[in-house]
This record gives sequence, structure tokens and C-alpha cells, in this order.
Amino acid sequence: MNDDYVKVEILGQTYWFRSEDKEVDAQEVVSYIEKKIKEEEELYNNLPPQKAMVLMIMNIAKDFVVSKKRLDDLQRYVIELTKKIENIIEIDSEIAQKER
Repeated sequence: MNDDYVKVEILGQTYWFRSEDKEVDAQEVVSYIEKKIKEEEELYNNLPPQKAMVLMIMNIAKDFVVSKKRLDDLQRYVIELTKKIENIIEIDSEIAQKER
């Protein structure tokens, strides 16, 4: 298998994963999945594996939505700060012109 691929085992099945996105490390993705599988197995060890995996998928989706919301909030905050900085620079330029 190509070096770009990372092996992951889910429900006794072996899968090979690679990221098409250059900014995403395939090993990091697989490590995250393995961590979530372990968490779900510990929480729901009495559930059938398929149900535990559905819960894992739902929790991963929740993590994604929370992360996306935090990113959106951060982007709005950066835009707000940028506008304030631009306003301060504009006011500073006006004051400098009046002092000439």
C-alpha cells in the first residue's frame, strides 16, 4: 500500500485511508477515529457494535458542528476587530492631516 495511506480497523474490518487534502494529515484523522471508537466502546460496551458506531458517527458530527460554530464565531470576531483597527487607523490619519 502507498505511504500516503493509513490503516484503520473498524468492527473487525481493515480500511486504508488517505487524505486528498494536503492540509489534513491522514494519521491524525485515523488517530481521532480510533480515539472516538475507544470512547464509544467504553461508554456503550453493552450495545451491538453497529449501534455503538452510529452513536460514534453522531458524536463526531456533533464535534464537527461545535468546531464549525467556534470557527464561525472566531471569524466574525476577527472581522469585527479588523474593522475597529481600520477605524482607528482612519481616525489617526485624519488627526495627522489636521495637524499639518
